[in-house]
Amino acid sequence: MKKTLCMILALAMALSFATAGLATGYPEKDISGWITYGAGGGTDAASRALAGDMGVELGKTIVMDNMTGASGAVAAQYVLNQPADGYNLLFGSEGVHSFQVMDIADIGIDQFKTVFISCFSCAVLVVPKDSPYNTYDEFIEAAKAAPGTVRMGNTNISGIPYIVSAMMSMAHGTEFNPVFYDSDADAMSALMGGHIDAFLCSHPSVIPYFESGDVKCLMIFHNEGIELLPGVPYVTAAYPEFEKWLPYGPYFGVWVAKDTPDEIVEKLTEAARKSFEGEAFNQYRKAGGAIALGLTGEEANEFMKKMQSNMAYILFDNGAIDTDPASFGIVRNG
Repeated sequence: MKKTLCMILALAMALSFATAGLATGYPEKDISGWITYGAGGGTDAASRALAGDMGVELGKTIVMDNMTGASGAVAAQYVLNQPADGYNLLFGSEGVHSFQVMDIADIGIDQFKTVFISCFSCAVLVVPKDSPYNTYDEFIEAAKAAPGTVRMGNTNISGIPYIVSAMMSMAHGTEFNPVFYDSDADAMSALMGGHIDAFLCSHPSVIPYFESGDVKCLMIFHNEGIELLPGVPYVTAAYPEFEKWLPYGPYFGVWVAKDTPDEIVEKLTEAARKSFEGEAFNQYRKAGGAIALGLTGEEANEFMKKMQSNMAYILFDNGAIDTDPASFGIVRNG
């Protein structure tokens, strides 16, 4: 028994030294970055903008590949199946916090360590340029006067249009006629063609339409204004009851499996921070209007948990999902 105990202790020490050595020498080879969505989309652009200079800071190349499927769960599960040694990074978006709630996969945010959350976008309520609605208040009054008749574009129940329209209904007592499309681009095309009355679009997608004068932007769903949308009001200035739900919107970040040594996570975080502060990433962010975050550690985790809780309980309270988020350990905000 004594001999067996000594062998176990020796093995544990050896593993400890091996892990310490791994962290100290990291990275010794190129790193794989797995993007949860396809090429050319918002997640792809944000991920590649951050990854390039991260690799420069680490002295290695982060080889980026798109691994699509199941709203990001395929890439997430792949990363979790690899050794937790910092050589497989998950580059994704808010889908990371929705897998369990949406019954996509049994993957929770507690299975990852957050390396860095770089930026996010918020929703903007847009109507066609010839719409009779010129202000947010006019739009809300019209919706309340004729429940279920104002056609509101939607994508899917976990998307920003659905969640924010639910916030509006909870705050104002409105009831919309939801019309579903496969993407923001499809919904914006429908808006321009007069097939819907309004759409809650991610703000970077709205900017070109706003600049060309093809739409009117009635409200920004954020707790401050957007520089590239001058003159457009933000919702908490007039309706502070939205404060409990905001900020809300798609965000972009980098994650590793939870068992990755802290020393490796720290090196990755520092590289991400320097890339975030660098010229290349700032050019990307300013060109598209993304809102800078730069979150790490507990601050990043709290941001994710708030976003997750808002999404989960809005869906549950509105009957869009059947499972109580508390069953996944998700605590209701406020």
